[in-house]
Amino acid sequence: MGYEDRYKKFGSPLFTLKNHSIAAGAGDIIDFEGIRPACVHLPFNLLVVTQQGEDDIEVKYDGVGNAKLFAAGTVLKTENIWFRRLVVRNIGTNAITANKIEFCGQRLPVSEGLARVAGNPLTEIMKILLGRQ
Repeated sequence: MGYEDRYKKFGSPLFTLKNHSIAAGAGDIIDFEGIRPACVHLPFNLLVVTQQGEDDIEVKYDGVGNAKLFAAGTVLKTENIWFRRLVVRNIGTNAITANKIEFCGQRLPVSEGLARVAGNPLTEIMKILLGRQ
């Protein structure tokens, strides 16, 4: 099994970054492009946030779209939102000290059905969902 096959079957390794100090109302950028081995696997579509900070945070994937709320003291997982970096904003009244929030990113494995898609992706996905090959 070559590298490409392993990558499609098992996904990428898990890459972890932690926050810098974030003042109340301020932001931080978590950039997975700064991890050289991760660049091969970007963009990621799995994010696990372990939030041990004292205040809630908002996270925007690649800095665009609606912000997702991560409450203090929680562990949350999101899938199928593609990203390379995260824009994190402290929406609480206290500063969050460095290394209190852990961001784990990964590219999930390609499902068997989607790996065979050729032609119009929407048509092929509908065939898979309806059980027609």
